[in-house]
Amino acid sequence: MFCGLPACEQGGSTNQITIWATDSSSPPKSNSVTFTVTVGDCVQVSVGSNMVQAGQSACVPANLVTSVGLTNLNFSLAYTGGFLTNWNVTPSNSGIASATAQTVDPSHTQFNFAARNGRSLQGAIVLGSLCLDTLPGASAFVPLMVTNMGAAALNNSPIATLIGQQGRVVVVGPQSFLEAMLDTNSGRTLTLYGNPRVTYDLLSTTNLGVGSSWSTMSSVILTELFQTIGLGSMTNQAQFIKAVQP
Repeated sequence: MFCGLPACEQGGSTNQITIWATDSSSPPKSNSVTFTVTVGDCVQVSVGSNMVQAGQSACVPANLVTSVGLTNLNFSLAYTGGFLTNWNVTPSNSGIASATAQTVDPSHTQFNFAARNGRSLQGAIVLGSLCLDTLPGASAFVPLMVTNMGAAALNNSPIATLIGQQGRVVVVGPQSFLEAMLDTNSGRTLTLYGNPRVTYDLLSTTNLGVGSSWSTMSSVILTELFQTIGLGSMTNQAQFIKAVQP
């Protein structure tokens, strides 16, 4: 069985594929088959990420990849209510005639882009910046989900594939919080989010049961909203870590 997943940039293309098979006999025998794969048009919107102190403003980039010329594009961002407000959009592409943002409810905002007369949006382009205010309050990871996409093609052809790639806003309030990841070499890394010029103690334990004891791993004074900390290679022992202010 042959499987493949075309990239959005390959939308609208016709591709000839040849597969060869060779056995292990002596001398080896081989044969091939050639077939054509036609990829439908594709439109992909991706939204970037940012981090910001609660009560401050931030922007995230919006990018477009489309294999067909578009006269109009619209999509919604879905996010957790209670953290983000006052959305607006600033286009950064000369082919865009207008760009608007309309908040539908506390957890959804609609964005609309229209191309200039006689022009279209096509290829890999930067749409602009989606900007927002954050509400004072708790810290949170706020995913930005691209939903309800729609597009009008220049040639009025139907769009076979509409893809949204999410971003997020990290809102840093009074509480610190941690994010664990594995790097490319399977090493453990920990990102500490908190407020600049504040000291945080990293405490660890191997047991969350009653009476578990926490030991101090290190102390960190943040100079920015985050700091990445290497924890070394993986072990078979569970480890739980928290950040507290001394």
